[in-house]
Amino acid sequence: MAKFLHGTAGWSYADWVGPFYEEGTPEGAYLERYAARFPAAEVDSTYYRTPPAKMVQRWAEVTPENFVFSPKMVGEVTHEKFLVGCDGLVEKFMAAMRPLGAKLSWVVLQFPYYKKADGVTLEGFLERLVPFLDRHRDKPFAVEVRNKPFLKPELIRVLSERGTPLVLIDHVWMPPPSALRGMFTASTVPVRLLGDRYGIEKITTKWEKVVVDREDRLQEWADLIRSALAEGRDVQAFANNHFAGYAPATAARLAELVLDSAGPGH
Repeated sequence: MAKFLHGTAGWSYADWVGPFYEEGTPEGAYLERYAARFPAAEVDSTYYRTPPAKMVQRWAEVTPENFVFSPKMVGEVTHEKFLVGCDGLVEKFMAAMRPLGAKLSWVVLQFPYYKKADGVTLEGFLERLVPFLDRHRDKPFAVEVRNKPFLKPELIRVLSERGTPLVLIDHVWMPPPSALRGMFTASTVPVRLLGDRYGIEKITTKWEKVVVDREDRLQEWADLIRSALAEGRDVQAFANNHFAGYAPATAARLAELVLDSAGPGH
């Protein structure tokens, strides 16, 4: 039976104390309190640096048995080295994640938006991606691109042949959910509700309440998620504060929309 897991991008937000965490909750207790409300979490901080194994061990210790984490690969691999000459960094990162055991879900390879001046075409991107994935077939990588023209049959084929999930994202530069239905490339469909970071930061930089009504877009994502579940694919969906202003409310509402119509077992 296909499973639907949901959560937010990170959990360490002081602005959530009051609306999400009880007043007075210390930062060191955030994750434990978070895991009592959501079954999964995206780890954004790992993009900036590989965490010490002791920190990862604590993540495992304070969360329930069936909780899962989806960390981002360190950006030095995807951005600075662009998948070349970075196998040592990859192994170091995966070793740091080892304490999670079965709680480790997909490790997201988040690639940047490539401007025309960068000279990165889909063909050039695949020339880097294919050998990297083939060298690391034993690792649970998922691929996120932010160039709309990259969402072509060639990329879908490469990922599908390797059982590598394409991360479907809500982003101002990318297609709406209705255009993504043919892009399920693995048994799990990762979804990231990113939103318009620059647009929402013109409204607020405090993440304590919803400031943009995105109910219609959430319904579109719920429809897409239900279609994936109906195909027997698991779905993991994470909401960012930038989607509507307050990620916990976004994640909870998405789950309501999905599960209200998904039927028993999801």
